[in-house]
Amino acid sequence: MTEAVKAVLKLAFFDLGLEIAKLRIISENKASAALAERIGFSRDPYGEYPMEIKGKTRQIIDYLLTKDEYEKNEAVK
Repeated sequence: MTEAVKAVLKLAFFDLGLEIAKLRIISENKASAALAERIGFSRDPYGEYPMEIKGKTRQIIDYLLTKDEYEKNEAVK
């Protein structure tokens, strides 16, 4: 999954020219949150809110990564 997310980020930042990427993760999904942080995403301090999904209210957490942060993180690896 890590390689798939990195491929999408390369497409977003370098082919599409985006400057920031956002992930929305259900708070109970610890594996996805850990993956996001491993790649370099940070929790958005204002990005936590309830959302109804398939009839259930779930807590959503937004994670952000800028193109500059991605490039710095990849240069270190």
